[in-house]
Amino acid sequence: MNAQPILDYGTFLDRKLHYSDDAGFEPVWMPEFLFLFQRALVEWATRRGRCAIFADCGLGKTPMQLEWSRLVCENHGGIVLIVAPLAVAEQTAREGEKFGVPVNVCRS
Repeated sequence: MNAQPILDYGTFLDRKLHYSDDAGFEPVWMPEFLFLFQRALVEWATRRGRCAIFADCGLGKTPMQLEWSRLVCENHGGIVLIVAPLAVAEQTAREGEKFGVPVNVCRS
């Protein structure tokens, strides 16, 4: 059995960093319903590929999530699974209807 060398914690963390590893794609079109800062965040998230948008309350995380999901579906074909509490899922469905993004809520 090959034993892996033991790394100190700082080296371990350094190996986890991905500063320039964009794994996503360039969005072709962004809707008008997003504010400029929301568009910038969604564009960044789609280009980055592996990231998270930690926006504060009231900054429009749901429309950003919906637009990101739409872009991923459009670019890769298929569906996006969003796991959320039921109350948040219902809000997401309402927001999707408001912005013209199809959302299916599964309760099982």
